Amino acid sequence: MALAHSLRRSVGPVRWDAPFSLQVARSAYPVVPLALAQVSLLSLDYAFVSRFLGPAALAIYGLAYTFASPVMLAVGVLNVTLLPNT
Repeated sequence: MALAHSLRRSVGPVRWDAPFSLQVARSAYPVVPLALAQVSLLSLDYAFVSRFLGPAALAIYGLAYTFASPVMLAVGVLNVTLLPNT
């Protein structure tokens, strides 16, 4: 819905669309706890690696995570696309 709204051509000056913004906020509200949990989990693994293994291991871990992220994203997309019910 947001994509269709953003692709629609506007006439006149650009202005804030309050009803649409409220609708987007209401639909996104249930996802906020999930996003906060994901951010905290991503931060916790860095904290644990740093605390227990040291800064050198943290650098290697960060580099490996950076290279693995696109692969994990691609696998996730393929999983949802090809096996939607599992």
